[in-house]
Amino acid sequence: MQPIMQPVDDEDFDLNEVRAAFDIAKRTNRPAAVEVDKTKFVVITAAMHEALVELIEDERLSEIAQERWATLDSNKLIPAEKFFKELGVKQSDLDAVGDVEIE
Repeated sequence: MQPIMQPVDDEDFDLNEVRAAFDIAKRTNRPAAVEVDKTKFVVITAAMHEALVELIEDERLSEIAQERWATLDSNKLIPAEKFFKELGVKQSDLDAVGDVEIE
């Protein structure tokens, strides 16, 4: 399904319907639909939008990780101890920070 990217005529657009759909989305925490000139649109809250963006980003990162894993040369791997030593990071540094993610 291709998104429809076209202007909507003012007489076909009822802002009160959009507001009502948005209120439903906020109240139920679920998307709500609005129909304008025989085309349905989905109304979502900012929190839903952020969750969708995060979901898309997670999927993108997963694809990158899978590509990297498929081409991984295990001969180039180094132990964490050597990695941290080369960076000058001590165990006490790690303990003070808590969880550390390295990408």
